[in-house]
Amino acid sequence: MSLDDFNMPDSNLNSITAIVLAGGEGKRYGGADKGLVIYRGRALVEWVLDALETQVDDLVLSVNRNRQRYQSFGFRTVQDSKNFAAYQGPLAGISAVYLELGRAEQHDYLISSCDSPHLPDDYVLKLQQALDADFADVAVVHDGERLQHLHCLIAGSAMPSLVDFFAAGGRAMHQWLRQAEITEVDFSQQVDCFANLNFETQPG
Repeated sequence: MSLDDFNMPDSNLNSITAIVLAGGEGKRYGGADKGLVIYRGRALVEWVLDALETQVDDLVLSVNRNRQRYQSFGFRTVQDSKNFAAYQGPLAGISAVYLELGRAEQHDYLISSCDSPHLPDDYVLKLQQALDADFADVAVVHDGERLQHLHCLIAGSAMPSLVDFFAAGGRAMHQWLRQAEITEVDFSQQVDCFANLNFETQPG
């Protein structure tokens, strides 16, 4: 008899909280609130929420406007202005959610943009497995051509570093990732799942 004969527990005991970033200015959408832009009959953010709800333990929306509309989807919302001035970029949204929740290292944080409606079913699992196997701070999607900086899983132990980086004036996710221990996760066979949509859309 070997260890393979037993059902071994998952090595990652952390809960996963998804932070869906929907607090941008929507410059690519003519100033529209991109999470509420209609894609194939539904708001973009609805597709993301449906994809993630069964893959994570908790889900929070980072928003800056139309908060009541976002709350109607049934998940907690956090505004940057709770702690910072609005529209300072994704690090502000991530930091605001982390500070609002006040959660310890037993939580890891999945980061996803609100305008990627085709997230794969194994999205979180692949990131989680890579984060654990490589003892990394962050597992980041690589689509075969480039890193998708706003599609990643951040270990709870690394979140204070991100918050400190933002507080010190850092505003770019890729710059913070340069100082973190990252592992790249190959999603080259699912590259379309992370495409930024600029088409088939209209304001909701």
